[in-house]
Amino acid sequence: MTPRLTRWLGGARGRIAAADRKRQRGQAVTEYVVVIFVLAFGLFTPFFSLDGERYSVYMMFFEAFEIYINSFHTVITLPIP
Repeated sequence: MTPRLTRWLGGARGRIAAADRKRQRGQAVTEYVVVIFVLAFGLFTPFFSLDGERYSVYMMFFEAFEIYINSFHTVITLPIP
């Protein structure tokens, strides 16, 4: 093969590879968006019914954290000499 023909074929392969990378990058972004949407939907949509109210996983974690912080604050403020 002549150097000119080799350079031309290499350029074509380079353009094809770039198109494949762009397509794969687009697919990866789409998959990422779908996974993030599913996680956000699962965390913030109220599924559980406690005490007549509906709670999401996020709110249950938040309330557990609030109980932990309040109990920690109670222990810290005890008047122990």
